[in-house]
Amino acid sequence: MSSLKQLVSTCVFENAKRQRHCSRNKEHVILNGDKCFIVKENMTKKSYCMACAKEILLKAQNEINVLLNNY
Repeated sequence: MSSLKQLVSTCVFENAKRQRHCSRNKEHVILNGDKCFIVKENMTKKSYCMACAKEILLKAQNEINVLLNNY
């Protein structure tokens, strides 16, 4: 039996080890030690502040709900 297709990419929450800017909004600063959302895409890692992370996750949840409702 083949394995199931992974629809969601690798995502984790971690504490920033250095100051960085949010990948969605460069004006949002993630300070050293702040909790942030990391999305691994291909060979890159994108960092998002927690405010943007919530919007990203809610959008993904909505998209999955639409797919399930059309099933």
